[in-house]
Amino acid sequence: MYPIINLDDINLSAPYFVYASSDNKSIKFTTDNTLHYTVSFIEDYNFPGAYQFFLYEDDKRKSSYDEKISLTILSILRSFFTDKNNVLLFICDAQDDRQCGRNLLFSKWYHIYGSKAYHKEDLVINVGGTCSYYASFICRKDHPSLKIMQETFIDFQKKNSK
Repeated sequence: MYPIINLDDINLSAPYFVYASSDNKSIKFTTDNTLHYTVSFIEDYNFPGAYQFFLYEDDKRKSSYDEKISLTILSILRSFFTDKNNVLLFICDAQDDRQCGRNLLFSKWYHIYGSKAYHKEDLVINVGGTCSYYASFICRKDHPSLKIMQETFIDFQKKNSK
């Protein structure tokens, strides 16, 4: 499993039981409404120490609001940020044109649960004037390279917006 998270620590606070996938490349949890979620952290080679964060419902089903989902994700992210050098990157999926809603939800979670201990930097990448991609990074406020990461992220936006 990932060396960047600890399942035992996660399960001490997560309302849903979190377990490793059969291939040990992701972690999973199942909700009370039998929605099956997968969470992955993929190392990003553009930003040293950064991991792209992926979250998806396996069957692409929808359900009503379930606070336990966000609390489980929060437990996973707290474990991830135990190492002050870890950086979380996420790009909101744009395949179904719901990237703006995903960005708003992630920003809401950040403001409710993490704004005191963590730094979040957002950017919007416009491609061809028809599609916007929302991306962010989050790290601990005591990350030793915070300033450099901010500059790199801004440069990335400039290079990739058209």
